[in-house]
Order: sequence, then C-alpha cells, then structure tokens
Amino acid sequence: MLGSLLIARIFKLNYFSYFHNTYVENRHGLSKWFATKIQNGVFKESKIIFTMSDGMQNFYQRNYPEYSAKFKVLPHTFDKYPEHEYSEKIIKRTAPYHLVMIGTFNDSNMEATRRLLVLISKHPLLYQVDIYTSTNKQILKYKWELDLELMGIHHKGFVKQEEVNVVISKYDACLLTHGFAGGYNETEYETIFPTRTIPLLLSNRPTIVHSPANSFLNKFINKYDCAELVSEKSDSKLLVALEKVTTDHNRIQQLVENAKKASAYFYGLDVYRTLISQMNTDFAE
Repeated sequence: MLGSLLIARIFKLNYFSYFHNTYVENRHGLSKWFATKIQNGVFKESKIIFTMSDGMQNFYQRNYPEYSAKFKVLPHTFDKYPEHEYSEKIIKRTAPYHLVMIGTFNDSNMEATRRLLVLISKHPLLYQVDIYTSTNKQILKYKWELDLELMGIHHKGFVKQEEVNVVISKYDACLLTHGFAGGYNETEYETIFPTRTIPLLLSNRPTIVHSPANSFLNKFINKYDCAELVSEKSDSKLLVALEKVTTDHNRIQQLVENAKKASAYFYGLDVYRTLISQMNTDFAE
C-alpha cells in the first residue's frame, strides 16, 4: 500500500484505495504507529476509498469523519450465476443430513466454529459434516484443538473456486461461522464480512449462520432473511436451527429464495457498473 502511494505521488497519478479489512485498528505498538502514518497518507490522497462492505464504510465514516464523503462500498463479487444443473430443486431427505463448511479457518471464525462442530459431533446419527478448506488438518488439531477424526468430521482439503458450486450441491445444508471473540480486535469482528458467504447464497441450499449480534454479517443476514441465524452462544438454539434447515421444508424454500435475492448485491457486472459510475463522477467533479 505504501508502494502504491509513493508511485502515485512520483508519477502524479489519480489514486484510489481499497480496504478489504481494517488496517490500523487491528495493530499494536510500533506496527500501529507505522500503519497510522501510511493510512493517513492513503486517506488524504485517495480520490475514493473503497471498502469491502457497508459495515466497513459505516465504521470508517464514524471514526474518520473528515474523509466521510470519500468512503464508497465496493463489495466482493461473483462473475456469473451457477449453471442450472448445480441448482436442482430442494428435495426432502432423511437423516443423517449431510452438512458442509467451506473457507479458511482462523481467528476470525474459530471460536464459533469450534462451538458448532463440537455440538454437531455429539449427534452423529443426525448430522455428518464435511469441511473444504486450505487450513491444514494438523493445524486444526494442534493449534485450534479440533481433532476432526475423533469428532467424526471429514476434512476434504481445498476446493477450487470454479468447483465450489458443484461441491455444495451434494449437501443438504451449509454452515457459516463468524467469531464472537478471538485474537483480533473487536472492530474486526464487527466489520469483517466473510467472502465465503457468497457461494453459500448461490448454492440453492439453506445455510446456518452462527455469528455475533453486533457484526455486519448479522445485519446483512437479518436484512434479507437469507440464512437461519444464531447470534447467541447457545447449543439449544443451534440445534433448533439445524433442525429447521434439514427438516422444515417451508423454511428451507424460503431461505433459498431469499438467498438468491440477496446474492444480487454481489453480482459482478452490477458492481463493475457501480465502480465505473463512481469513478466517472469523481473525475467529472
């Protein structure tokens, strides 16, 4: 980021920045001092400061009011909707129900992930879980104290982005977790929007989201009612949610339909048009 700022200065280029996560707020000590210096320069010289989500935009506008007008949302995108054959009509199934998790597991979500997986592992006759992740199984075991083999959970390894839709279509429901706490600053848990949410919205499968009430993810899910949301550290409520996304056919259909509507927010062509519109407006001014 510092390199791009210096190049823009040297060649007198129009400068635009993009923040996928907060930069200063999750740092400490000398690292935070340097990050603050860099961010001040970036904020000052950016024509537009793009943010990953409305949650990040709201946070930045609230904490950096002098740059409020510069912050614009440019969400993560997908380029096209899944092929029809990967989105067959939901059918009524029987136990054990097959559940899937995708993505990277780290401080942003491990606290909630552990709670959910430990609970599910206690009900092997009802639920089976497969995890597709680049996070090594041994790291999950020794760093995060999740012995998947002992828990009866299958680690399937990394899945390519272009294969995600095919993989998810094999399952009955999806699981999405977002940490209530952990090694990150509280601001990170408030503003992070996990990008793996997008393929789940497109999956034609119901999703459980286990996430804290103050997070932007929760606000998004609540706005569209596009997943069964559990915002408390409650095993009983998680079990109710699991039952809904596997046996309540009306709720399943409702969640799938709402998820399709919510996914339009991330459609690549529309995001691209927004980007061009914002930049053209900026140049015109």
